[in-house]
Amino acid sequence: MSNILTIPDECESMIRDFLGTCQHNSKLYLVNKKYHSMFTICKPNSYDNILGCQLHTPDHYGAIITLTEVRSKYIRGKGKGKSKGKYKYKPISIHFQSRKQREIGEIYALEFGEKSHYCCRGKGIMFKEN
Repeated sequence: MSNILTIPDECESMIRDFLGTCQHNSKLYLVNKKYHSMFTICKPNSYDNILGCQLHTPDHYGAIITLTEVRSKYIRGKGKGKSKGKYKYKPISIHFQSRKQREIGEIYALEFGEKSHYCCRGKGIMFKEN
């Protein structure tokens, strides 16, 4: 006799296929104990609109980590007027671990300054000095 709360394996497989990678099913483990064990290895992370995890989307995850580290290092100013919300110190460059990570994170990296050029075989972004 099966439990009414148990989802057949075939249905679980279809649910996982439909939902896709971890960035879409990060809350699915709350529904069922079986899902909890499946998805606890997946640790989603985000930076603004970038979602990813080390297991399923390593390039997104790498871009998130790099941008988070840079953002925490260069704290936004709390001044008034023109200086409010701007960074007190700006990085000279940002270096990602791969070209793909740079492509994913580039739009967000530009919040730190105006791009001068790419460096390090396309993995880094150099900013213009103001």
